[in-house]
Formats: sequence, structure tokens, C-alpha cells
Amino acid sequence: GAGAAGAAGAAGAGGPSGEAGATVLPQHKQQLTLALARTLAETGQLARAREVLRALRATPGAAAAEGELATGVRLLEVEIAAWSVGEARAEQRARIDALRKQAQALPTPAERVVALSRAGAVLAHHENLPAEGAKAFLVLARDALLGMSDPAARAQASGEFLVALGDTLLQDVRHHLARGEWTRGRAAAAEMTALLKQATQPDTVARLMALDMTARQLTAGQDAGLARLAEASAAVAKDPSLAGQAGQLRSLAAVPGAARDPRFAPLVDRVAAMAEGKQGLARGVALTQLALLWAEQGMDDRFVDLRRRALETQGLSPADRVQIAADLLVLGELAAVRRLHAAQLPAEAEARVRKVAGYLM
Repeated sequence: GAGAAGAAGAAGAGGPSGEAGATVLPQHKQQLTLALARTLAETGQLARAREVLRALRATPGAAAAEGELATGVRLLEVEIAAWSVGEARAEQRARIDALRKQAQALPTPAERVVALSRAGAVLAHHENLPAEGAKAFLVLARDALLGMSDPAARAQASGEFLVALGDTLLQDVRHHLARGEWTRGRAAAAEMTALLKQATQPDTVARLMALDMTARQLTAGQDAGLARLAEASAAVAKDPSLAGQAGQLRSLAAVPGAARDPRFAPLVDRVAAMAEGKQGLARGVALTQLALLWAEQGMDDRFVDLRRRALETQGLSPADRVQIAADLLVLGELAAVRRLHAAQLPAEAEARVRKVAGYLM
């Protein structure tokens, strides 16, 4: 757990430096603040996550913003409400009803699909809730998805829905196996494999493949899950965008044991070598994604190496260079927070949270 902390510390040494007076754009800093709020929520610090969102809404211009930031804030508010369902057992039914109304009140069909999908996936992680509660939200999400008319927006929302459904199936597998229900656990894992056939977008395919490989590990052993790495890497290679390929490898690295499998590092090295042949933002963003992959897995030396290569990218504008440095600092630190939380090292995680909050807010 402490490995990622060391890596993130290297990322943050000195923080992003201005070049010719460049500073992080307010919109980008707001997106990174949203990432901080999400990390707090995912590590159980719901009150602090709400505080960060309130501060974000209070920043100049944020209240009137109607774009990616406003959508992100609304969706995260729904996810935080879903996480909070488990806080008070006596109020669970009322909180679930309020959560459903909150998600269904969002302004666009796409937001409603994504909110209902993510809420369902979060509810599936609550051990003291019946699985039917999560699945009811996914049924509502599917119905909302069928009512969408814009093909591009529908494709994007469909990917979110499929990943949420896959995440819910993975929790089904875990719950069945914990109760010794092996036949049901394997059936849920088989549903996950079937779900992959419905995915069309490369990012969705990679995220579902990671869930499917994890389910296979649970039902048939680690080797059975990792046996699909070659197939997964072939799917990744079809994406024409290097940043896209790097992002998909980040998804696959989340499979337990994948990042340390001897077959995995060459996949990362292949994309890094292709990125090295580029200049400007395409190279910088791809190498940043790969650096963060290693930060998330606590592999310090690899993270520091790719961080250096990303920051050495030629042909970046001053604003782009500062943005990449900010991503490496903030997202590297937040990766450390999640790993330290999982390792039950709260004081170390808190130090990282304070560092990020001090930089962003």
C-alpha cells in the first residue's frame, strides 16, 4: 500500500511549475477537485466529499456552468447519496426512494441513465442491502436508455449502463461464493461473459473485460482470469488513439495480479514506445495515463520513469504542460489515498488528502 504513496510523493515533488507564467486552467482544476470528491466518497468520507462539492459549486462561475463540470457534480451527488444509503439501516427504504427521485429528476436522458446505473452499482456494494435494490435501479436505467433518441449520447450512456451491470454481476459472484453457492456464482460469472458481446466502445470493452477476468479468478482461480490477457490486449490494440489504449490498460491493470503478471508490462511498454514516436499533447497524455496506471498499482519505479518521460514531452504549449503536471500530481496522490485506505493506513492517507486539498482549494 505504501508503494503508491512513495510514487505519488515523487509526482508531487514541488508541484506543477508554471512555464512562462502558465497556471492550471480553472476548468481543469475544477475537474481535479471533482476527482478529489469522488476519492473521498469511495473511501467512506461522505461528509467531506459533500463539503468539497459545496465548495466547488461556490467557486465563481460554477453555479452558472452547464457543461461537463455541472454534469459531473450532479452525477457525483447521486453516487454520494447511494453510498450514504448504508449509513442508517432504519432509514434505508426512505433513502433509496429519495435516491431514485434524485436520479430521475436530472435534466437530460443521458444523465438519468448514467445516474441510475451508477447508483445501482454502488448499492450492489452494500453488503446489508438485498440485491434486488441495486437491480431495480438498473432496470430503470435500461428503460431510460431505451427511450433515448440521440445515437451518440445513447452509445455513451449504454457503455455506462453495461459497466454498472457488470459491476453488479461481479458483486453477485462475490456474495454467492461467500455463502458457498458455487453454482449461482458461476452462473453470474457466465452472465458477465455474455454481457461483453453487447459492448461496442473500446473503453467499455476493456472495463467489462477487467470485471470478467476478476469474476473468472473468483470462480476458477487467478490463472484462469489472467489467461485472457492476450485477448484483452488484442482488443486494446484496435483503438486508434494511444491515450485510449493507455486508458484501457489502466482498466485491465485493476484486475488482481494483472499488473505484476510478466505478460502485462510489455503491453504498457508497447504503447509507451508508440507514444515516444509522437510529439505534443498526444504523447504527453498517453504517457501520463500509463504513469498513473503504475501509480494506481503502487509500482514506484515505473511510475517515476513514465512521469519523467511525460513531462519531457516536446511541443507542448505552456498550458498543456502545466495541465499534465497537475494530473500527475493530483491523480497520483489520489491513487495513493485509495491504496493507503485499502491498506488501513488512515494517517498516511489523510496526509495525501490534505496535500491535494491544499493544492486545489
